[in-house]
Amino acid sequence: TTCVAALLSNCKELSFLDLGWNAIGDSGAVSLGHLFAMGHFSRFAHLDLSGNWLEPFGVGRLVAGIEKCTALQHLDLSHNMLGDDGASRVGTMMGRSSCISSILLMGNRIGRMGAENLAEG
Repeated sequence: TTCVAALLSNCKELSFLDLGWNAIGDSGAVSLGHLFAMGHFSRFAHLDLSGNWLEPFGVGRLVAGIEKCTALQHLDLSHNMLGDDGASRVGTMMGRSSCISSILLMGNRIGRMGAENLAEG
């Protein structure tokens, strides 16, 4: 995962990235979040991280970095392990980011509390 993050740090013009079903886990999400926060992905419009075993900690770090990206329009976090806590972290990011137009979260065991936090943003 660190190697992928290092390679991606040099791809400043990249706008579409599909890392779905690669088991990057929380460590990969943290690395990507750091790169977003550093401004490496300022042109990203589409990010697919579906099926990567992401949990609330990693998603929290990822979305904290994504808040800095003004171009991201589509985020796919489906089929991970977000639960209510991870959904709350995504909701907080949604409240701070006006550019994202679609987020996919199916298959994350999000309950009522998580759904309410998503809606509140």
